[in-house]
Amino acid sequence: DRKEFAATRHAMKVTGLRSREQEVVFKLVAAVLQLGNVRFKEGRTENDVRVSGVELPAKLLKVDADQLRQCLLFRHIKTGREEYDVPNNVVQASSTRDALAKTLYDRLFDWRVRRINAAM
Repeated sequence: DRKEFAATRHAMKVTGLRSREQEVVFKLVAAVLQLGNVRFKEGRTENDVRVSGVELPAKLLKVDADQLRQCLLFRHIKTGREEYDVPNNVVQASSTRDALAKTLYDRLFDWRVRRINAAM
């Protein structure tokens, strides 16, 4: 494992990633993986959803855990001049979590491809 990690860091360096950028990449990948550990549980009603496990991904993403929790549990809807926060059920909250993880990974991957192409 150590040899593979050293080889990965070397490859990142060769393609132009400085140590600080490598750390950011590792934190983003860790955050994506940790989002998979976020769990939702239905409370007393369908829209009373409890969430656990948001603290570590929030820390890795450098966002407030309460704000991440809010974003996962509610969707913000604008209709004309009015705005609403509509609660998600467990399935919707899980889908929101998964979409966030996929988007983070997708953008990280695209950024890496651009950096590798620029280094060639």
